[in-house]
Order: sequence, then C-alpha cells, then structure tokens
Amino acid sequence: MEWNQTLAINDTFADGSTGSDVLNVSTKNNLYGAQLGLDSLLLDLYQKRVRFNGVAKAGVYGNANARATTTVGGDRIPAASFTATGKQSSFFGEIGVNGTVRLTERILWRAGYNFFWIGGVALPPQQLAKVDAAATPPTGRIDLTGSVFLQGANTGIELQW
Repeated sequence: MEWNQTLAINDTFADGSTGSDVLNVSTKNNLYGAQLGLDSLLLDLYQKRVRFNGVAKAGVYGNANARATTTVGGDRIPAASFTATGKQSSFFGEIGVNGTVRLTERILWRAGYNFFWIGGVALPPQQLAKVDAAATPPTGRIDLTGSVFLQGANTGIELQW
C-alpha cells in the first residue's frame, strides 16, 4: 500500500516589503506486509434477498522506503532541496458494514460505510518542525509518527454466475 501527500506553502511578507518564499513538502510511504481480516454475515433477510455483513481487517507493515522531500526558496530563504528517509513499522486497520440487495438472480446492489486508520507514516505537516531552513544548506529529518483516519461510503454492482 502507498500513502503519498504534498503540502505547498507560499507566503508574502507582512512588513510591507515585496517578495515571497515557497516551502513544498512531499511525503511517500511504501507499506509492505500482511494483514488478517474477517468478513462475517450479520443479518440475512427475506430469504437471502437482503444481507448485511461486517468487515474487519488489520495489518502490520514495514514502511520500508518512507521519504520526505522538502524544497524551499524565495526572496528571504535561499533555494534548496533535500530528502530525508527512514524506516518504521506501520499499522493499517479497517472496519465497515456492507449491505447487498438482490435485484435479479445474478445482479446485486452493494452499499456500505468503512473506516480506515493508518499509523506510523510520514505526513507533510509533521515534517515542518523537522526542517531547518536557516541552516546552510537547509537540512531536515523525517518524522514517521503520523496517523491518518479516513471514512466513507461505497457502492457498486455485484454480478454472480
């Protein structure tokens, strides 16, 4: 699994002088590992016409090639680009509920709602505290303590034969 993000900050000077500075941070997380899961029937209604199932999955991954690339430059900050890398164990978990409605003998409509959590990843906002833009040349380290929580609905058509 991959989790990649980019943050771009463009600022202008509040003291009335002209000019601007730019700070771009991109992170890449490549997670390699295994997960275990369970998909269980929760409710079966109307002679298997309507069904609800629950899903739970969890996995531990090696974040083998985590990378944060920072580019700075502008009128007050000298232009520079640097990359920091690291390795860490990461976690990915998912829980959700799905329902299916049999439309015909072979066609089902599926809909559900899922929650995902990823822990132990590099996120762009956390890298800002690790950047020393005043150093010559600018330097930085990678922070791999970020977490992401996602949720959302899904829908689709299932064909059986």
